[in-house]
Amino acid sequence: MLLAEGALEVLSAVKQGRTAHFKDLRVLKNERTNHVFSGNTLSARLKELEKLGAIKRIISVTDKGRNVVAYSITPNGIKTLEISQRYEEELSRVLSGSKA
Repeated sequence: MLLAEGALEVLSAVKQGRTAHFKDLRVLKNERTNHVFSGNTLSARLKELEKLGAIKRIISVTDKGRNVVAYSITPNGIKTLEISQRYEEELSRVLSGSKA
């Protein structure tokens, strides 16, 4: 399965810190178009990545009893980013005509 638009951007952002909240991720931009992802797209990617085991949802409770949801990257998510980076490097090498 290929990752949907925005999945790698979400994984990269979540990897940057220990955890990330939805509002933190609302500023993410598509690397190709430079457009900010819609809330619906972001929500869909978070659900998909959680279902795939690439991120983990963490729910904590504030002093006022309010649930706060954050996300952290899992080892599978880190591996996905590493594979993606190697793929991008190899693709660039092939398209530029370089030899290994």
